[in-house]
Amino acid sequence: MKFSRITALIMASVMTAGAASAMAASAKEYYVKVMKGDIDGNGRITGADSDLVLKHINGQKPLGNRFKTADVNWDGIVDIEDVVEINNKIHSGDVNDNGILDKDDAKKVLDHINGNKALKGDALKRADINGDKKVDIEDVAEINKLRGKSAGYKAGNVLDDNYITSDDTDAILKHIKGKAALDDEEFIRADVNSDGKVDIDDYSLLFDYISK
Repeated sequence: MKFSRITALIMASVMTAGAASAMAASAKEYYVKVMKGDIDGNGRITGADSDLVLKHINGQKPLGNRFKTADVNWDGIVDIEDVVEINNKIHSGDVNDNGILDKDDAKKVLDHINGNKALKGDALKRADINGDKKVDIEDVAEINKLRGKSAGYKAGNVLDDNYITSDDTDAILKHIKGKAALDDEEFIRADVNSDGKVDIDDYSLLFDYISK
């Protein structure tokens, strides 16, 4: 999905690994794509998205222009690993849905277990991180073990607005150039290739996704 809303100017000149890597663009369109993994474009990651990827892999129904959206691990292909990633998101432990596993997620699950505040709907599904159909202390332990890890599907959605847009690429550029540092959660979502850093490689992957 690609459409133009405003005209934007994106200029970048980035130094990485001791060498200059310049990227420049003028009068670029403002691009918008749905999040990786949201195959049906409804703003949520569900079993229906996983089923659509499986149908593509099995040759039943090609994804067409949603191919890149299904490549949730950003490796350039759509395969069973992407299905696993999507299924993992459904039981991600990211109870508060902010893109990372943190102490607030563990607290919300504990509050649910202790009867202080019941989880409902999608939050309840995400609390069952081990997928055993129940929410208990084992889920709390798993969330704490993975604390600080990305919940996965929001990679690229730097500004956490359920879409991947030119605003996200701009945020990465500003971070790289030292103009506006990303906060901890934004950094995790900006590290689309999961190499522990946010650099021109992440920018390039993201820009390629939204602009084609």
